[in-house]
Amino acid sequence: MAGLKGKTGIVTGGSSGIGFQIANVLAQAGATVYVISRTGKPKEGVGESAPGVVHLRGDIGNAEAMKTLVAELAAKHNGCLDFLVNNAGVSYKCRAEDFPMEQFDNIMNVNVKYLFQMSVICYPYLKKSADKGRIINITSMSAIWLQRGGAVLCQQGRCAGDDPRSGRGVGAGQHHRQQHCAGVVPQQNERAGSGRSPGAENSEPDAAARLR
Repeated sequence: MAGLKGKTGIVTGGSSGIGFQIANVLAQAGATVYVISRTGKPKEGVGESAPGVVHLRGDIGNAEAMKTLVAELAAKHNGCLDFLVNNAGVSYKCRAEDFPMEQFDNIMNVNVKYLFQMSVICYPYLKKSADKGRIINITSMSAIWLQRGGAVLCQQGRCAGDDPRSGRGVGAGQHHRQQHCAGVVPQQNERAGSGRSPGAENSEPDAAARLR
C-alpha cells in the first residue's frame, strides 16, 4: 500500500460495504478521509472505522449543500482535496418489462447525475492538489453481465460516466486521471455472460496506489 500521509479526500456512500472498506484502506495508508452518507455514521454491524475516517451526514443530490460542505472540508486543508471516490449508488432488480420508471430515474440520478455533480463541485479543489487530484468512480460489473432468469439488475448508470477504452471519464482531463473499479465478485461456475473474462482477477487496480 502506497503511503498517503498528508492526503485528503472524500468517499461518498461509505457507511457500509465497499465504500466503508475503501475509506478504511485509504485512512490506514495515512489519508484523512471524509465519508459522506445519508446516515452520517457506519451502519450497524460493519465494524469500526479506521483512525482518520470522518463520517458526515449529507445528501449528494443536494448540490448547494454539497458545495458548502466540500468548501468547508477543503478549507481545513489549504483549500485543497487530493481525491474523490464516487461510491454512492443504487440499484433495482426487476424484469425489464415490469421496471418502474421512477426507479429508473432514481438510478440515473444517483449513479450518473450526482456522480457528475460531485465531480464538478470537487474539481476546483482537486486541481490544487500538488500530485494532481484523482477522481475514482466505483462501478458495478452487473451493468454488463446478463442476469439469470431474464431479470435485470439495472445498474447500467454506474458505467455511464466511464470510457473504458481510454481509461478516462467524468472529471478526467488536464488535471485528473480517473480510475474505474468494480466491486462485484462472481460465483464460480457461472455461465458465459455473467462471469469475469480470463485473467480479470489480476486486472483490478489498487485504488490507493492510483492516488499517488
